[in-house]
Amino acid sequence: MNLIEKRHTTATSEIDEWLQGLELPVARLAQSALSRLGFGRFSEGWSMPLPIDGGGSMLLLLDSRFPYSVPRIAVLERDDILLWPHVEHNGLLCIAGDNANVATCQPLEIVRNTLCEAETLLQQNERGELEDDYLIDFHAYWRRNIDASESTIYSITDHLDQSRIVSAWHGKSGYWVGETPGDLLGWFKNRNGEPPEGKTKPAGLIKLIRLPEPAEYPTTVVQLRHMLAHLSHGGLSVLDQLLQQEPQRVVVLLEGLTATDEKASAGLIIQGASNPRSKSNRVRAPLSKGFRPGRVPGKILATRYSLRRAPVTALDSSRSRMDPSIISVIASKKVAIIGCGSVGSSVARILVQSGVNNLVLVDPERLGWENIGRHELGAQYVGNSKAEALEKHLRRNLPHVKDIRAVNKDLVRAISEDSRLFAGCDLIISATADWNSESALNDLQIEGEIHCPIIYSWLEEKAAAAHALVVFRENRGCFACGFGSTGKAKVSVTRWREAKADLQCGGGVSVYGSAELANAHALTSSLSIDVLTSKVSETIRRAWISGEDTLFRYGGSWNQDWLSEHGEPEKYGRAVETDWDANWECVSCRKRKG
Repeated sequence: MNLIEKRHTTATSEIDEWLQGLELPVARLAQSALSRLGFGRFSEGWSMPLPIDGGGSMLLLLDSRFPYSVPRIAVLERDDILLWPHVEHNGLLCIAGDNANVATCQPLEIVRNTLCEAETLLQQNERGELEDDYLIDFHAYWRRNIDASESTIYSITDHLDQSRIVSAWHGKSGYWVGETPGDLLGWFKNRNGEPPEGKTKPAGLIKLIRLPEPAEYPTTVVQLRHMLAHLSHGGLSVLDQLLQQEPQRVVVLLEGLTATDEKASAGLIIQGASNPRSKSNRVRAPLSKGFRPGRVPGKILATRYSLRRAPVTALDSSRSRMDPSIISVIASKKVAIIGCGSVGSSVARILVQSGVNNLVLVDPERLGWENIGRHELGAQYVGNSKAEALEKHLRRNLPHVKDIRAVNKDLVRAISEDSRLFAGCDLIISATADWNSESALNDLQIEGEIHCPIIYSWLEEKAAAAHALVVFRENRGCFACGFGSTGKAKVSVTRWREAKADLQCGGGVSVYGSAELANAHALTSSLSIDVLTSKVSETIRRAWISGEDTLFRYGGSWNQDWLSEHGEPEKYGRAVETDWDANWECVSCRKRKG
């Protein structure tokens, strides 16, 4: 018997002894009895009376992980309670989440608290105090009693406020709903590399004034029409438009806000299975039988369709875990990333995950085996263009992205061949660590051929410091103000012994790992989001300075000029934000127009 089993045995014995000493009829249930009741996944169970009027019993249930898991309470012999908030379809009470923290060293206290919380929940429900909670966890109640074999509706619709006709693709494994056929096909092409077979069909997306409570959930299309007439703006019109086309099957999404102002979706499959057959029983009569096509009154047409609820999965549900004020702004932004290497590739992924939908990726190189230890892309892309492979990777793994353009050329050649390469960009990020190309980019901004802000991201030797500099043309100073004529930083964070000249074709390589890179990714990505959301609107530099262990391990030292201006670094690293002063001797700035 291992430690977990010993703790479980000791805890259940202590709990059983306590329960048997209560002035209540408590019975311990055998495993076979738990299985018959549908709770076979639990290893121990005790039955006791419900602490409310009306009869019935309550089960205390423990699984084999207890006391390292949460006890559960179930209600038996009371079908009316199954309709209450925080009660699952099988009678389990939702008191605490399965991953709730518990005092594992006090198993009896865990059980006492659980029983007290169950009693409080049941009494509050009995008094009708929790009715609004139906609207907090709407999805859980909507999914009750949905057939387990029912296909899921996958939604990739926009966050708009009006009811409208949208598009749906009907597949064997589910239904995909998007704003337009193009949006749906684009998502499939991103995800699978090619669009699916078949055509899209009209579907409905109906905005509700408020979400319905369980007693209002429609079970027929007639009831749905009645609900939409009272709980939506324009929803009834959308439904009638869909059904007038006499589809054999149509998908409808209902959307509203929960009590905590989060978007909730409910799925419906409307089926024309009840349409009558002709007397010969050979040809199915039209759903408009008795009326001219397109002229059937909505009330009558509704009686010729059946309805069933369906689960909904939002394919952009990851966004619900992010700040909506950020998502709403950056979703429409266009960002160009020059250099899809160890920094640029991960920054691209982070920005798309954060909601950026439009990217331009520029890089002339191919991915090599030597790259994959600190690159967003893995072995499957070795030998491919970094920009093109990154485009494919992002589209497949984050298929909600709208548009990515990959340019397999260096910056100077790319801009020479397409002067509108950066047209419409709200931000350009340069992560090339190549002075020549970044000088060209800097000159383009100075001369007014690039109007948007530019972020330059670079690492010092061994990734002992990372920098992200945003330059706005409207401000004095440029990228080159902080460097010498050949790209050496005027004030770096670190100093290193002069290395021997690297005689390799293509130049040298800096040694650092993916862990050190994480700081550069976060630094550049967070500054990018701050610029896109206008939190930052003037030229600044942010830097991450590593801990002294990293620096000294590789034989580096702090630059005293940096320390005198910005202070001592902390032992385990820190981030700083500094001004980027204009250099009045800067040759590039002297070219500035206006």
